[in-house]
Amino acid sequence: MNCKTCGLEMTNLAILLLFLYFVPSASQTDVQTTNIPTLATTDAAVADDFSNATCVTNATVFNTTETTGNTTDESGKEEGEEGGYGREGRDGDATTVDPTDGVALAFVPATPQVMLVDFMSETLLDTIEIEQRQAEVEKMGEEMIYQSPQTLNMGTPLSEVSVCLWVHFTYLRYTNDFVSIMAPASDSAYGFYFVTLGAFASHVYIQTHACSRNYVYQIKLRRWTHFCLIMGDNVTLFADGALVMTDSSCYHNGTEILTSFDGKLDVGGNRYVGLPIFGKIADIKLFPYLLNKESVAMVHELLEYPGEYKDLIVPTDEYTGGNNFQGDRSPNLFKYKAQVSTISVEELRNPQSDDIWLQITSTLTQKNSQRVCHKLGGHLLDSEKVSIPFITSYTRYIFEESLANYWMMAINGTCVSLSVTPSNIRFVDLGCNLLLRSICSIPKDTNFSLIFNSERYSFKLIERKCAWYSDSNMQVEYSDVNKKLYLLSTLNQKKLAQVADISFEQLVGRLVWDTPETDEETHYSFSICNSSHFSCSDGLCIDLDKTCDFHTDCTGFSDEKLCNYTESRPYYYNRELSGSENGKLQVNLKMSLLRILELNMDEGTVKTELEAVATWRDTRVVFHNIYPNVKTLVPRSDAAFYWQPNIVLSGVVNTDTYSLSMDKEPQDMFITAKSPGQALLFDSQEVLEVKGEDVDIEHRKSNIITLTCEFDLYIYPFDSQTCNLTLTLLGKIKQDAQWNPDLVEYQEYTGGPLQLFTFIHFKRVILDEPGNPILFQLRIARRFGSHILVTFLPCFVLQLIGLSVFAVPLDDLASRLTVSISCLIVMAALFTQISSTLPVSADPKMIDVWMFVHVLLLALVFFAILVLQKLHCSPRRDVDERLQVWFEKMKVWPMNLPRDLRKESVSERANTITAWVSVAIYFAFLVVVFTYIFVSRSQQLASSD
Repeated sequence: MNCKTCGLEMTNLAILLLFLYFVPSASQTDVQTTNIPTLATTDAAVADDFSNATCVTNATVFNTTETTGNTTDESGKEEGEEGGYGREGRDGDATTVDPTDGVALAFVPATPQVMLVDFMSETLLDTIEIEQRQAEVEKMGEEMIYQSPQTLNMGTPLSEVSVCLWVHFTYLRYTNDFVSIMAPASDSAYGFYFVTLGAFASHVYIQTHACSRNYVYQIKLRRWTHFCLIMGDNVTLFADGALVMTDSSCYHNGTEILTSFDGKLDVGGNRYVGLPIFGKIADIKLFPYLLNKESVAMVHELLEYPGEYKDLIVPTDEYTGGNNFQGDRSPNLFKYKAQVSTISVEELRNPQSDDIWLQITSTLTQKNSQRVCHKLGGHLLDSEKVSIPFITSYTRYIFEESLANYWMMAINGTCVSLSVTPSNIRFVDLGCNLLLRSICSIPKDTNFSLIFNSERYSFKLIERKCAWYSDSNMQVEYSDVNKKLYLLSTLNQKKLAQVADISFEQLVGRLVWDTPETDEETHYSFSICNSSHFSCSDGLCIDLDKTCDFHTDCTGFSDEKLCNYTESRPYYYNRELSGSENGKLQVNLKMSLLRILELNMDEGTVKTELEAVATWRDTRVVFHNIYPNVKTLVPRSDAAFYWQPNIVLSGVVNTDTYSLSMDKEPQDMFITAKSPGQALLFDSQEVLEVKGEDVDIEHRKSNIITLTCEFDLYIYPFDSQTCNLTLTLLGKIKQDAQWNPDLVEYQEYTGGPLQLFTFIHFKRVILDEPGNPILFQLRIARRFGSHILVTFLPCFVLQLIGLSVFAVPLDDLASRLTVSISCLIVMAALFTQISSTLPVSADPKMIDVWMFVHVLLLALVFFAILVLQKLHCSPRRDVDERLQVWFEKMKVWPMNLPRDLRKESVSERANTITAWVSVAIYFAFLVVVFTYIFVSRSQQLASSD
């Protein structure tokens, strides 16, 4: 815009403003403001718009003037009311105009350097041996607060002021006062008025003599943050140009006194607290008016400053220091006082490099250097991604020395080393097996995790040193001199733990730390692994779901060594109780008949191998590193610490009553998650935790069990036998568990075929009895094929032979007797032999009846032969005639046969009749016996379905 028309008016305005500014301050000798040169009036022009700051050229001057009276528009609003920070207690809209009621401010360009105060200088701390730091830091803290040697006198007490400053925290204490303004006041309960701006990890706070307020704001360490505190009737705070809060309730009523001739300034702490911050504060300026959002943005950008301001940090030669209200010197600790210097505007405003270069001091091969750098979350320098000039300048800045032979990323398969000297930079192919140092480029946002006491703490790498800082007031630092890794408190540099005799390549991983206070060794994990990873002992990271899967993923096998699925049990856990909160714990059961080993018919027992599978859930515990739908075996030593079902058996021999009790002798316990686990920390290691209500506990126990059975041998060897087994769940202190009747399963016989029996079934029988017992029934049927072949068929053949003697002529008595006696003797011997192999029973068996009937029939045949022979040899013919009459009367003999066929003797006819009767009786016996066997067996088998 053309400024030639506004020069004269601007010159007159500037003269008026200068007059108003200097007259009130003529009597104040301690006022320090910026130099105010006169405005150039040549080529000046009338401003088209006084709100346009570009109308003033080459001006370093600011304007101050009295605020003009406000006029009221048609809406009833005062013109000066728009945009004021709380003059009327409104919300303090940060987008409105400057509250100087329409007077245009002259903007002062920022200087290339601003004043800086360094508290608890990290450079100074690095010169002190780690073992001695705590004592030195405690001594330093007493004298480190910066007290401004000048008062805050602005010429007249002000009701509205703005204070802006840059803050760079190295570490955070519990409270961190970075600016405090105070002045004596007789009407205050404290004896003085004060305003303090400070911060802790997640809040900034404002404290005054009248109120105290906290506001959510996450402080970021090791980066510059710009704050502007604007105080009028309201208190408003900006951070990095953005509005944090406007509070109309925190009315302090003391700005006038704070800016009077007695106002004092503490920077980096509070003289009444005495503990300085860990960090730097730069460019503190006090503005005697309220800044609006646009003005705050310009101050934040370090472009130019609107209007009058006052620098509150002075050069070192004007700094007196001290820790009392008067600001006395303390020469004996002068070296520990806050260090006052300057910092460039560019360093405040420009973001720094995205990566940190860490020097790996151990000499390693190129491959091992890459591996160590990878574990640190970085990579070796890559000449294809980093420019040569940047390598030269940055290495000199970081390491402050020439570099000779440092490994870089391999180029085209070759191992290249880097050398930087003041005059040049060289890349040399030295082969891959030399032992060299290396430079690891690690992104600044790389998180290092320290896990101890079941907590995860995040750390970031510190530039230009082998150390890591945390927002949790801790620091990990490696000393290459004594080969130790330290864990320090950043509040006082107190040593919390250390690892001795550790080389650079061992910095990350699961380390054994010595704790000085307890003199104990503890395993802490320090690595770049995040919450979804598992930290291997050597520092490598693997997915958390790859741990405890019976497959080695860590080179040190730590992913399989550190498995304890059930270690997390509450202190009140009692394995005598099931842990059911309401009612009784429901236990699912599955029974399996694995083998039938032996049947003892004499003792009435069946030796079997049975397996019981009980499933339940224990809500009192959590489980680690188990995965959905994957069964995980729990070591028996761990299973013994948990509640297990106490199963009592009935229908077995006494010694087997507790053979399936899982509480007595645990066997195979499995756990299966029904939902994904949550990544947590336990005992300083990463675990996937699943709650007990989402985990099925399955206990499998098998044993050789002898069942006691009531054998029914009446139709032996065509019998089938039934054995009953009852399982009762018995509580130990109280009856707090029961079988789940809806989830009781059974599995049929899975063993090999039986030699003497056929398996019929193994199944559950529903019972309606108190105590919720479960009855399983085993039924088997005897195989009778061998008995048919060695017993029944021989008896049948012998019986037929014995009956065949009736076909031998009556005159051949010797042959008839020989055959009959021989069959009887053989049958009796067979009976005796078979009887000795039969199971003992008090009641007769079918096979006993079978053998006895056959012996009896053969004996009757023998006696019949004798009777028929006697009849055949008798001389009395009248006997034959009487017999014939009797035969005819009884119609035994067919009377309708021709007479010539009746010429045989009566004895022969009696022989024939006896033979047919014997055969009829025998076959009738066969029919009766086998019908009975068939019906009885069918009934037994039918009852088993």
